[in-house]
Amino acid sequence: LHVFDPVDVLGVVLTVIYYTKGDVRRSLLACATHRELNPDGSLVGLRDVDCIAFIAGALIGAFSGLSSFPKDWVEAVLKTNKEIYGIDIMKNALGLLELIESA
Repeated sequence: LHVFDPVDVLGVVLTVIYYTKGDVRRSLLACATHRELNPDGSLVGLRDVDCIAFIAGALIGAFSGLSSFPKDWVEAVLKTNKEIYGIDIMKNALGLLELIESA
């Protein structure tokens, strides 16, 4: 499989979320450190772990809401994106929500 095979990646994400019972910290950390192993446990290769963790976070957020994430993690992401990229994620998200609700 390709390092970012969509079906495989979604399988990893759903499996992790299931076995961590949706615990945000455990799910994201498990996805961010995922490795492909042989049946004997030896390393085959690294995975596209930032994307795998992103998908896990998006699904958990969609089902459980922003309040399910550690507050300090959310604050750090919002602050860093404003400082480095000039992007106000919260403003963008609320604008999208407003657009969806008005449709």
